[in-house]
Amino acid sequence: MRRSEPNRCTARGSGPLLQARLQRLRDWARDATREPFEEKSTAWTRLTPDGIREAWKVGEPPAHEALAAMVTLRERVRCLPQGRDEVLCHAAHWVAARLAAEQERRAQMGFDDLLTQLSAALHGPNGQRLAALIRAQFPVALIDEFEDTDPVQYGIFRAIYGGREDETALVLIGDPKQAIYAFRGADIHTYLAARRATEGRHATLGTNFRSTGAMVEAVNHFFGQAEERVQGEGAFLFRQGSDNPLPFVEVGARGRNETWWVEGGAAAALTCWWLDAGAEVGNGDYTQAMAAATAAAVVRLLRQGQAGTAGFRDAEGGLRPATPGDIAVLVNNGREARVLREALQAAGVRSVYLSEKDTVFRAPAAGELQRLLQACAEPDDDRLLRAALGTTLLGLDWAALDRLNSDELHWETRVLQFREYRKQWRRRGVLPMLRRLLQDFRCRAACWLPATNASSPTCCTRPNCYSRPAPCSKANMRWCGISPNSATSKPAPATRASCGWRATPSSSRW
Repeated sequence: MRRSEPNRCTARGSGPLLQARLQRLRDWARDATREPFEEKSTAWTRLTPDGIREAWKVGEPPAHEALAAMVTLRERVRCLPQGRDEVLCHAAHWVAARLAAEQERRAQMGFDDLLTQLSAALHGPNGQRLAALIRAQFPVALIDEFEDTDPVQYGIFRAIYGGREDETALVLIGDPKQAIYAFRGADIHTYLAARRATEGRHATLGTNFRSTGAMVEAVNHFFGQAEERVQGEGAFLFRQGSDNPLPFVEVGARGRNETWWVEGGAAAALTCWWLDAGAEVGNGDYTQAMAAATAAAVVRLLRQGQAGTAGFRDAEGGLRPATPGDIAVLVNNGREARVLREALQAAGVRSVYLSEKDTVFRAPAAGELQRLLQACAEPDDDRLLRAALGTTLLGLDWAALDRLNSDELHWETRVLQFREYRKQWRRRGVLPMLRRLLQDFRCRAACWLPATNASSPTCCTRPNCYSRPAPCSKANMRWCGISPNSATSKPAPATRASCGWRATPSSSRW
């Protein structure tokens, strides 16, 4: 670069800063693994012709092709291949090959290996003979919950039973409404492939045996509206023109011997809520409003249950009041669950999130279990044994703990007791050993007992008990109780439109 004469041409920042920036460029030219400048550095623009001209005070600014190249340098650096995807792809293949070689050396197989190796054998040179042997042993195969089958599993069954006219059969039982739930392992495209392969041989189980007739009628009407829309893509958004590989099929209901009853009459089976029309609402505000409305509805239902005005009415007219165990709320994700839990907590309602993804190793009980295992592994270590005996899980009171310090014979008894646990651990395994330990210390008393009334589930009286209510539903959230001083049941901040169907907090499922 042509340097200006110092006594005639000067520029702001032409001292050490300029030299440092130029040196960064030289270093980058020699070693392309480093960035020339930080992403937010002004050097990207200051070293361009316009940047030099703006800073130059006397005379003509220098001109050089390198300065002109600075205009597009940042974008060109961003477009340089990083190689990250290629490295990860290579690493994945290398790790898979290394794992396969190591498993073969150790003569080990995982659950996935059982599938992949059987699939490879069925599609190998001796695949037909292997398939014939399997068919001879299992001439008829019935797969329930087929919507959860993955492509490898389906390929195995097709290789064994597909396209045959003999005395063998493959029966697939699946629910297309559940085949869209990938989070539980379902593969919708595998289901659709099986549906196409069995065209003309379909049978529908047309009766629901779990829900009320009103609830099934509401679901039929809800999904039927989407299915019948001429301009739409069907209830499950797979219809293209006249081809619909996943249609919605209405079903009937056997019904139940009870009716959801509120304030002296049968309540609607399905109720839709939406925010009042008006200004646009952000996603966060929408979630907060719906959580508040849901919490208010839960409080109202529980209070009506306590008052005997909401519950399940049998054929003889008897009413079983609604309890916390009858109510569940389905949420889309953990963020919605947290917002809803906060709203319920503010209303005095305790809840349990049954889809919690936090690791169990962070739970307080995990640390105590670790101390128990350490003491069982090393019962002659006084420090480890004392730490285990002092856990809340074992629940020894102050007098029992103090006796360990003052009664040498009692301490030796505890040491011998934990030595026996170690023997059982080595002889029968860790689970039988833990079961005996918990029985010896009567830790079964630390569980939650069934609730005796709608407002307060009964818990054991042990201090700092880590137990939780046992989940009795697959729904995402189960209500465990409501405090007497919970928030008043004010109208929910949402417009509620009754669709003429029955709404049940028991979350009837298919």
